[in-house]
Amino acid sequence: MLKNQLPKNLKRYTDSVEANSAIYIALEVHGVKFVDDGKSCFIDDVKPEFFSIYVREHDHTCIVCADAPFDKLSELRELANSLSVQFHWDYLDFTKDKPYYECITCSAKVTSLFENHCIQCFALRPKALSPNEGKWNEKEKLLQSKIKQISKNLKNPTLTLAQKLDLKNHLKLVQEDLRQHRLNYYDLVA
Repeated sequence: MLKNQLPKNLKRYTDSVEANSAIYIALEVHGVKFVDDGKSCFIDDVKPEFFSIYVREHDHTCIVCADAPFDKLSELRELANSLSVQFHWDYLDFTKDKPYYECITCSAKVTSLFENHCIQCFALRPKALSPNEGKWNEKEKLLQSKIKQISKNLKNPTLTLAQKLDLKNHLKLVQEDLRQHRLNYYDLVA
């Protein structure tokens, strides 16, 4: 199959599999994505372009016996379940319990979105300042400024040992505050 021939409906290639059922041991449902050349595919359960049923042989090699687009995933799962029951094969669904969302930019189906974008589109989007971003930048600058000032004060040769210890402890607190501030910011962005 070529990238420009993505399945529009459930496509079954099960005749050979059903005729030789004794050589197979399991069925797997996976998300699938095309390689950049558009001629070959690889398993990608996180950001698939379509879904396939793979039938495993005893030597653990596999072949594809069905393909389906996103809107036919439930039919593909029903087919996989039906075949596994009919031929007493193990059935593994690597897409079950994965919600798939659509990126508003590229229409990719992914398991997580960032402001309605897949991670690639999110990273490439024009940077728009959120209402809180200015406040985050101000706090970042303030904490960095405090660290510079404390570091400068630590170089003062007239400080007593107790004053140096107090400054070092204060420096550690400010550095930890900056670290926590950055962690909170990246948690909000992601």
